[in-house]
Amino acid sequence: MKLLIVDDEVIIRNGLSTVIPWKEHGFTLLKPAASAEEALNRFPGERPEIVFTDIQMTGKNGLDMTAEIKEAYPQTEIVVLSVHDQFQFTQQAIRYGVADYILKTSSPEEIINAAVKARSRILNRPGQSPANKTEGDKPRQISVLEDLLLNGRVPANGELHRLNSLLPGIKQLLDEPLPPLQVLMISLLSGQQDSLTDGMVSSVEQQLKSQLPSVCLRKGQKMLAVINLHGAQNPNERLLETAEHIEQEVGLCLFISAGPVVQSLNQLHSSYIQAKQIHTYRWFAHDNKLVASDQIQGRKGIDLARSPEDEARFIRALKSGERDSLRLLAEELCTAVRTNPQATPESFHAYIQLLLMTGYRWLERSARDSGVEMPAAGLRLPSLETLLANPEGVLTRHLEEMMDIYLTWSDSTNRYIKEAIAFIRGNLVHNITLQQVAAHIHVHPNYLSDLFKRETGRNYIEFVTAERMERAMTALSGTSLRVKEIAKSVGYEDMKYFTRLFKRHTGLTPSEYRSNC
Repeated sequence: MKLLIVDDEVIIRNGLSTVIPWKEHGFTLLKPAASAEEALNRFPGERPEIVFTDIQMTGKNGLDMTAEIKEAYPQTEIVVLSVHDQFQFTQQAIRYGVADYILKTSSPEEIINAAVKARSRILNRPGQSPANKTEGDKPRQISVLEDLLLNGRVPANGELHRLNSLLPGIKQLLDEPLPPLQVLMISLLSGQQDSLTDGMVSSVEQQLKSQLPSVCLRKGQKMLAVINLHGAQNPNERLLETAEHIEQEVGLCLFISAGPVVQSLNQLHSSYIQAKQIHTYRWFAHDNKLVASDQIQGRKGIDLARSPEDEARFIRALKSGERDSLRLLAEELCTAVRTNPQATPESFHAYIQLLLMTGYRWLERSARDSGVEMPAAGLRLPSLETLLANPEGVLTRHLEEMMDIYLTWSDSTNRYIKEAIAFIRGNLVHNITLQQVAAHIHVHPNYLSDLFKRETGRNYIEFVTAERMERAMTALSGTSLRVKEIAKSVGYEDMKYFTRLFKRHTGLTPSEYRSNC
């Protein structure tokens, strides 16, 4: 539902626009208007259903604007933004048809509550609510429908008659043949807040019923809907159009999982079960608003095998002590699965479990080599539901726990390798040898050589070369120094040798790399 804020004070406009999460509560916030004149000029094209307005503004005041809006668009809800010394104006505003006023100093919760009440007044007007709504029977009707969908219990004839009145557009569920029916499970797209609020549910229900004969139920953090697809040539296209209409009207990006179309009451439970299963693909859907059963049939699941190089990189990230590295790795792994056309929730879950078990086995080996004991709590693997709620976050959190365990017993080893790396990075311009670095940190060269291989996955020469190439890449992209000067700054006098190493490391010559930056 579209909402417009009108106030000539920029602080008020920006504050109300940015501090309050309008979209989360089912409102589409239009660009605020800085004057009554601007609001009136924009009104015919944008047609906001709710207006929050100041009274005293430069030019036309809020009361005059309200009178004009109410004359041309009487269904518009006006909420006055007031200060204490304007109370006499609020009384006049009520006579103009303003239904509510709030103080500008009100809390975000109070402001949202005023908007929700305005929306409820709109939705509860005659003609907005279902015509055959009988409040006394509705709880029982809902119970009957829930029992049918969730448990597969087909209601008795008397209950069916009650159920009929809850399904507008379906003349008689007792008639044979039944119209094509379909069960939908509806939530917000992945990446938004987890659950639909009561206000969102109300808005989505009204818009869905305006597009398709349907009945909606609240199901935890989601919605269920039974829709009548009579006359729909392509059900998926019709549903996608409906989802886009709802997004446009109420500003909510929805994810809809659609069970198969059925024409028997005892098959509605099966349609619900499949819609529920399909809904586990919400995270895989990216920006897709709809997933139906025919769109995921034939998926075989991802390959659970990992190459030795992938495992070595995974272990290096755990050893690094850098949380950003773990977060980036988790995001990369999740993205690779999310974009895999064969991926299924179950295979993704198995992949993550195997990955975490690999990390834990490495921790056990590291603990044994270091002569310490692993924590008694052992490995805790996430459930499928927990993982799908926030894959990147869940994986990152588990990897960070492993890294923290490792760091508790590897502080001394890390100190040596960190000192060595710091010395190397500070002396890349020089021809530094393994022996020089070992002498600087007071360890035997053989021990340092083993330490480099174990902790970085590279031998000493490979590590130093990689550091020089990374430093050269930074200089090429961020400075105007000549390539020859950059080569000298990282320890290379021979340009041909430097160019050969750089191309081996990046796939490009230094000049090509700079031109691509």
